[in-house]
Amino acid sequence: MKSMSSANQTLCVIILALLLCHCTSSPVGDSATASQNREVRGAVSLSNQNDPQTVFIWFDGLEMSKRPDQFGRFQFTLPPPAAQTPAGGLDGAFKVYFYIANFNFASKVAIIRNGFFVYGAGDIDESGEFSPSIFLNEQLVIRTRIEPHQITLESDTLSFSAEVFLQSFKDTVDVLYPREVDEVSAPLLFKNLATEDVEIVPTTITSIDTTDFKRISTKLFSRKMDVKLAANEFEAGLYEIVPYLLVVNNDVPAQVIERIGDNVEALGPNYLELPFIRREGELEILADSDDSKP
Repeated sequence: MKSMSSANQTLCVIILALLLCHCTSSPVGDSATASQNREVRGAVSLSNQNDPQTVFIWFDGLEMSKRPDQFGRFQFTLPPPAAQTPAGGLDGAFKVYFYIANFNFASKVAIIRNGFFVYGAGDIDESGEFSPSIFLNEQLVIRTRIEPHQITLESDTLSFSAEVFLQSFKDTVDVLYPREVDEVSAPLLFKNLATEDVEIVPTTITSIDTTDFKRISTKLFSRKMDVKLAANEFEAGLYEIVPYLLVVNNDVPAQVIERIGDNVEALGPNYLELPFIRREGELEILADSDDSKP
C-alpha cells in the first residue's frame, strides 16, 4: 500500500507540472500567433511582363488600397483589433480586388476572425500568403500611332495625325470611345512627361466612325484623327498622347473606381490616374532651331 501511494503521488506531481506548463506557456503562444496574423502578403504579375506597379489593389471593408512594388509584391497589415471597429476586431470574409482597366478583373478572399487574419482559410495559405498568386491578363490592346512622331516649333500651328488601334486578345470587350465629350471633338490628352502637365486637345476624325459604344474583337479597330496645335500653347519636350475611352466591365464594384481618385472616369487630368497599360503614343516637340541663333 505504501509503495502504491508513493507512485500516485509521483503521478500527481507530473500531471500538475504539465498543467502549470500549459497554463503559463499558452497565452504567450497565442499572442505570438495573433501578432503574426495581422499581416497578409501576396504577389501579382501581368501578361507580357508588363509593369505590375500599375495594378490598383483595394481591400474592401478595410478602406485600404495600394499598388504593388516593381516585383509585384504587396502586403496589408491590420490595425490592432481595438482600433478596427467600435465593437472591437472584425469578423467575416473580405474581398481584395486587383484592377487594371484593360486587363481581366480579379479578386481574393481573406477570412478575418476577432480582428486577425485566419491563415489556411479563404485564399490565404498557412504562411499568410495569398495563394495561388494573382495573374492578370491583358484583355484589350490600346495602341496609338503618331505620324510624324517628331514636330518642330517653327510655325504658329503644329500638325500631325494620330491613329488609335483597339483589339482584344480573345473575348470581345465593350468600350465607350466617344466621338465628342463636353463639346470637345474626339479628345486626346497630352501629358508633358517632364512637367506632368496635362492638356486636353480636340481632334478631327478622318476615318469612318459612327458609334460611341464599340464591341472590340480580335479584328483590329482603328480611329484616325488629324490634330492641330497652337504652337504658343506647348513647349518643347516629350509628350504622352492618350485617347479618352472607358472599358465597360460590370464586374468591377463602383467603390473600386471611387477609391482610385476623384472623377477618374471623367475627361480631365484625373483620367490619367485610372490604371491602363497602353502602347506607343509618344510625340516629341522640338524647339525651333532659329530660337537658338543669336
